[in-house]
Amino acid sequence: MKVSIIIPTFNRAKYLTRAVSSALAQDYNDIEVIVSDNDSTDDTHVVAERFMDDERFKYFKNSKNLGMVPNWRKALNEYATGDFFIILSDDDYLIDNQYISKAVNLINTDPEIVIVYANGNIINENTNKIEKLILPFRSIENGKTIFLSRNTVFPQDFCLCNVLFNRNQALKLKAFSNNYNISCDSELFLKMCLYGKVGLIHDTVSVYQLHSDNLLLKMNNDLKLITNNYDHILEPYKLAKKSNLFSNKELEEWEDRVMVLYMFYILITVMIFQVDYYNKFEDYLKIKDPVVFNKVQKMLRFKIVLILNRLWLLRVFYKFNRRINLSSKLGDKILFRN
Repeated sequence: MKVSIIIPTFNRAKYLTRAVSSALAQDYNDIEVIVSDNDSTDDTHVVAERFMDDERFKYFKNSKNLGMVPNWRKALNEYATGDFFIILSDDDYLIDNQYISKAVNLINTDPEIVIVYANGNIINENTNKIEKLILPFRSIENGKTIFLSRNTVFPQDFCLCNVLFNRNQALKLKAFSNNYNISCDSELFLKMCLYGKVGLIHDTVSVYQLHSDNLLLKMNNDLKLITNNYDHILEPYKLAKKSNLFSNKELEEWEDRVMVLYMFYILITVMIFQVDYYNKFEDYLKIKDPVVFNKVQKMLRFKIVLILNRLWLLRVFYKFNRRINLSSKLGDKILFRN
């Protein structure tokens, strides 16, 4: 079984050496480490040259910057040749040199496994705070179980940098097809859960870094990204409804816990950061997902936020909340998670 470790990069030469080194340090022999350079203008090519003597290493440079998601798609469709693949961001890295071996051994025990992932460390580079993701599941779970668990595992559902996806199934699902859905990894993860079993390695195998240059943290200032990002839960939900794997009760509970909460979040985000477009954005969501939109409108919490917004107190609350570091990343712990 061949595993592709895809490292998309753009102007991150200072991080890239660590990411590539951690991938090449894996003790599993049949890997390819692919750097897909999105037309960097820094010393990325110099870093890549250091690894050229390793036959497992491949370096590709795009003739222009395609954007994050198209770069992922190009690497998956045109550069990767593995049976399974990982998207290892250039600022993340693996810390268990046996991880791929462990994952492949687990996959070999059950051909129905389409995803393998593991525990990981999440480091905030600005505060040096470390959070540990400890997954509360068995070594092999039905994908349905993992799908239904969305938003119940904290600090987040998974760390992308250690997820092995079945490449053939990802291609069938046309992974990373929406250029402006920067949570397309979550969309793929959820969709894949509907097609087989999920394997878990209960070791801490990776480091996922949060810093001011993370694209997710910049999403609030881009209406196109906010708008398209809702697809990362809407599209898997549509697929789940078609699958006949779930009862109506299970789907409704998932809708309330995942979709309603996220739509609530993005409506507030637009209120704060894109206030001139708020009415148009509401109209867009009414058409895109009328059922969830109506549920959000009936939420007491949302009605309170609307009042605060009219009084301009929402912005004051948000700025205060940021200043005391209660809201350090996407998904405000005060407004959006409690």
